[in-house]
Amino acid sequence: MDILHFPQKPRRNLDEEIEKSHEWPEKYHEDKSQMYERLGSRSEATDFSPLKYATNYVSVISSPIGKHMKAKIRSNNEDWLKKYYMSKKLTSHATLRQGSVTSSSDLSATHSDRSKSNTLLDKFLDCIQDLPDPVDEQLPSYVLDEDFSEEENDKRAIRESLSTSSYFDHYGKLRTVDLKNRDILKRHTLWMPIMKAEFRKLVTNIKDPTKVITDDKICPLFIEGTNYILREYDAYGGSTMISSVFSEHKLPAFCYHCAVEVNDQVYILGGLVACHKYDDEGPNLKDFVVDGVENLPPPLLPKIINNPSMINNARLYVLSLTSSHVSRPEVSGSVPPPLLCLRGSKLTERHIFFYGGLEIKTECACDEKGIYHLRKRAFVNNTGYILDTMTFKFSKIELMAQPYKFVSFPTLSARFGHMQMSIAPNHLPCNHEKGNEYHDSACIGMPSEEGTSSWNPSAVSLSSLSRSCIANHGSGVYTILIFGGYRQTGDDNYEAMNDFWRIEVPVIVRGKRGYCKFGDSASATIISRTNGTDLWPSRRAFFGYSLAETTVLGKSTLHDGLLGQLAKNFCIESPTEKHKTKPIFPNIPHARKETSHSRHHATGKEMRSDSNSSLRQRMGSPVHSYGSLQGRKQTSEGGVVVIHGGSDNTKVFGDMWWFDLESETWSSITTYGRDEVEGLVPIEICLVGQSMVTVGPISVSLGGFTQEEVDQLFLNKSIPDTADTSRKIGTDILNIFDLKTQCLQGHTVTMEGEGEDRHPVLADENGDQTNAVTSFGCQVLHTNGTIALVGGLISPRSKVNDCYLRGSVLQCVLPSISLAS
Repeated sequence: MDILHFPQKPRRNLDEEIEKSHEWPEKYHEDKSQMYERLGSRSEATDFSPLKYATNYVSVISSPIGKHMKAKIRSNNEDWLKKYYMSKKLTSHATLRQGSVTSSSDLSATHSDRSKSNTLLDKFLDCIQDLPDPVDEQLPSYVLDEDFSEEENDKRAIRESLSTSSYFDHYGKLRTVDLKNRDILKRHTLWMPIMKAEFRKLVTNIKDPTKVITDDKICPLFIEGTNYILREYDAYGGSTMISSVFSEHKLPAFCYHCAVEVNDQVYILGGLVACHKYDDEGPNLKDFVVDGVENLPPPLLPKIINNPSMINNARLYVLSLTSSHVSRPEVSGSVPPPLLCLRGSKLTERHIFFYGGLEIKTECACDEKGIYHLRKRAFVNNTGYILDTMTFKFSKIELMAQPYKFVSFPTLSARFGHMQMSIAPNHLPCNHEKGNEYHDSACIGMPSEEGTSSWNPSAVSLSSLSRSCIANHGSGVYTILIFGGYRQTGDDNYEAMNDFWRIEVPVIVRGKRGYCKFGDSASATIISRTNGTDLWPSRRAFFGYSLAETTVLGKSTLHDGLLGQLAKNFCIESPTEKHKTKPIFPNIPHARKETSHSRHHATGKEMRSDSNSSLRQRMGSPVHSYGSLQGRKQTSEGGVVVIHGGSDNTKVFGDMWWFDLESETWSSITTYGRDEVEGLVPIEICLVGQSMVTVGPISVSLGGFTQEEVDQLFLNKSIPDTADTSRKIGTDILNIFDLKTQCLQGHTVTMEGEGEDRHPVLADENGDQTNAVTSFGCQVLHTNGTIALVGGLISPRSKVNDCYLRGSVLQCVLPSISLAS
């Protein structure tokens, strides 16, 4: 009997596809020497080296790897890195629109190119040796007679520690279950955190840095890191931990990325990731010459952006903070290009709105000597993207600026490093109209452009107020606020801005389970000054921002206001009858005897007031007078936007501003430090690149660069050896302010110097080393009372030029009450 042979599809050869796709155009064949000179004229190959990890994750299941295997992995990473850059096509950026990647994404971001980029990215982050083998058991390390590196010995110590015994019991039970798909076991792979020895003394309570951090632990889910926050806060109400995660894929070390929390799920997009999983797997970069992006504003370090070992993250990662599980779903639709400093915010309970960011485009050319010449250029994104978190489908949306005042055709500049914040519908005033100009004639209690009140009692009724509130706040779609950031004015030139915009995304179709189909364009309405004398923040970018409650302004909430009005106008008295018998059958109608004493007693004046109110409602006249409307503004469910710091290029700011969402006005806020002699002393904490969250009335600012560090990193200024950085205000990794008192928490200050040189410094000794390191390029999220730090870079304050990757997730729990004495 003849055997039928079916034709098989040939296997895909990635090497041949890369070589074929990298055929040079004829114009580049004319004079390659000029092209090499153009591509590699700024940076030498010795300027870069792979970044090292401060914290990282290690698989508990994986087998130890000897030094000879590590050398092979390093060589493979170098080969894949060269193939990655060889896949970058040469393009003429002169044909692209200035300051936008909209046209460039249409030319180059095809499905095949994105698939090829993801395939190469998977090669760098391949975790086959770290995943469990469903058939064979892993050999213990003492059976293997090999020489291991110091990092591998630390990983071996974690795998063989007592803390992993509970996980192996859990994993052993999983293997007894008859699973149809054995790949399910990979999802239960436990990744435990590991910390570099030089950082253990700085950010943990371990005094001996040579000691294995898991020796004294019996639970594998986290390790402590108590020195991250102030000791008094950690002692009274919180803790700090570096948590473990369960995942089929190792969580990469992100920097300059975007992370948004929706329903306890953190969606991580964009940014840069390292092409090596561990320090001893870093590739050799001697064959790379880089013509990188210049004049980057802080905190964007050129040594990070232009480093060949830092590649664009084209994947979407989802981190569950409740279950500590990491997944990497497949995305579809109009997927955005890999963007740095992208901003994202919640649009609905199911959708996320992304806007802004930088796209780093790379051209590569390899000469006859095997030297890879890289040319990196930055393009600012001006397109919005909406992610459906249920289907993982992206959709593109254009932002259309609405005309205002004397400007008929305004422009919403493409930007990065800006503030982007979601405002819930109940935080907006009822007079907020979608799509209208900022100063509308129907605003209640708001000054008009001429400075007079625009409220007209005869033109406003209760029914119109109700319809306005329902139309604006019943959709469930969040309003997006955008402020500041940098725009691109030319090649490697960036200008800070201070414009304020309100973004409204229209909903066309609604469905079940929160499904929404949005329009192709969204309206962008500028928020401008009422007159030229109003206070307004200066131009800035990369500042800290958060949303606080109106209680910091001295206003009561709507709930407190209603309770106060009830206590003022009503009196509830208990029955005074004695020896009252209870009915045997209370459900029988005639057995329930209601008396007038069980109801509230209202005075004649209050009854007349209720009668007049009912009459006014029937006549359609306003319920409240002008004064009472002003009183209602003091009991609003609005909020306060708090911004702090930032910079205009290398000039770092330390001022704090509040924006009242109800009155839509800015206020300059003075911050104070507590001096035991002079009382409250005005201080400024100048930081750029920090992140900020608000826990009740407590504002937490994390990381950032000071003015001295910016001068050292971006202006090549040297810091005097006599400078005492431990007493400088604002060098803690967590700077905590009480917004009600505007006072710095955890430290006392004292004045130092004479005359104009007189300035405040820390008065207390900083023995807990909370100012030993700084963090930047990370994302800080506040959910369910926990502050989570995802990704980013760490630098010691004493050696700020030394940058390390944070490859693990740090979680802090802070009290929401003031601990000021």
